[in-house]
Amino acid sequence: MFYSKQNIKKRLPLPSRLIESAVLRATHHACAISDEAAEVLRWKGYGGPITLLPHGVDPVRFSPRDTRLLRSRLGLTGTVFAYFGRLVPQKGVGVFLSAATRMAATEASPITFWVVGSGPEEDTLRGVVKDTAGRFVFLPQVPHLDVADYLSVADVVVVPSLTTPRWKEQFGRVIIEALACGVPVIGSDSGEIPGLIRRLGGGLISPEGDVEALAAAMRGLLADPLRRQRLAQTGRRAVLETYTNAAVAATMRAVCREAARAPAS
Repeated sequence: MFYSKQNIKKRLPLPSRLIESAVLRATHHACAISDEAAEVLRWKGYGGPITLLPHGVDPVRFSPRDTRLLRSRLGLTGTVFAYFGRLVPQKGVGVFLSAATRMAATEASPITFWVVGSGPEEDTLRGVVKDTAGRFVFLPQVPHLDVADYLSVADVVVVPSLTTPRWKEQFGRVIIEALACGVPVIGSDSGEIPGLIRRLGGGLISPEGDVEALAAAMRGLLADPLRRQRLAQTGRRAVLETYTNAAVAATMRAVCREAARAPAS
């Protein structure tokens, strides 16, 4: 058996393509991270059984908590919209900050737009918001062991990824991590993000690259704290049911047992 995340149809160069073809013919069972990845496997000629095997989350480490002290130490006030991840073009951070600057110019209520991460786009992104000081906070990448603490500080996590010819979101791990912490999400419709949000019911979907649509979605959640709470509760329940490490491990165990019973080729 094998596991695949490839969700874009592209051919490997020789000799890798020959090795891949041999694996596809000899495998008893495949696991794919998403429906798109499973579709790519069929396109490559794999005809055997496929089981979806998503990422999982530790529900003890990623859980709601009191973040008042950390929020104060970080200087975050009002409703906090946050981005977590690499500062690279395909992650769409510029779209998030463009939408945020429009909100900052029109919204009187206290808001903080928070960017947590590092990467080559940092100087460019800081330039986008240089004239709206006070509402934008940048924090370098934090260790993954501490991510749950920082996620819990946010009121909404934004995942604005953009599709490129050679890449689109294969899953969106931060979505299940945020929801496990009781934080709703707004995600673009890149790759697996919209399917994941629909299954979990814990957020909103915005067309990728559409600054106005993202700003509208953010304004909607800014104005409706009860809706934010309902989305967070719905999403957290769904994560605890099917996206914990234990749930993913149980699926993988069942797949391994099934593959072991398959006749030798």
